[in-house]
This record gives sequence, structure tokens and C-alpha cells, in this order.
Amino acid sequence: MYKKLLAIAVILIIVVIIGLVFNTYKSAKRFNDLGIGKELNIVIPKDERIDYKKVESDRKDKSTIWFDLWAESERKKLVEYMKKNNLEIQPEIYKINQTTYFEEAIKIFKFKKIE
Repeated sequence: MYKKLLAIAVILIIVVIIGLVFNTYKSAKRFNDLGIGKELNIVIPKDERIDYKKVESDRKDKSTIWFDLWAESERKKLVEYMKKNNLEIQPEIYKINQTTYFEEAIKIFKFKKIE
């Protein structure tokens, strides 16, 4: 009888631990999806042309330094999108987060076809 109760208690403890681990995993995934990061104010003056070359410049050009602070994987997607569609970003002040996804960014930025 004592061994049965002990076995049931051990099984219940294991189930509770598995539940806690699973809940912690789900919470951590949800936390990562929140996009914790700093807000970036991207200022493009009226006389500035920002094509894909400037977006991928990696701090060579001080006028586009904010793109270097954005997630590199998303920046690369933007570069490919701009290159493929022959686009430049229009002058304006844009606000994105460091963790903004590419899909969201193309809705924020205003593009113009390069002629």
C-alpha cells in the first residue's frame, strides 16, 4: 500500500514538473515574439536617396547608421526586396523597432521606383 502511494506521488510530481517546463517554454516563446528592442527613428532627408546599397552599407555611410541597428536578417530581406523591385525609400521620418519583421517594415516604409 505504501509503495502504491509513493508511486502515485512520484507520477504526480513528474506530471507537475513536465507541466511547469512546458508552460515556461510557451512563456519564453511568447516573450521572444513580443519583439523587445529599442525604437529606431529613421530620418531620411528630402535630398537623400536611400537605395538598397545604402541600406546594406554597414556603417560605411553615417547617414544610414540606423539600418545597422535593425536586425540583420530582416535588413537583408529588405535589401533583396529593394534590389529585386528596383526601389528606393522615400524621404520621411520612419519609426521601427529593432526587432521589426521585414513584413511589417515594408508596410511602414514608403517606396519609390527608381527610374
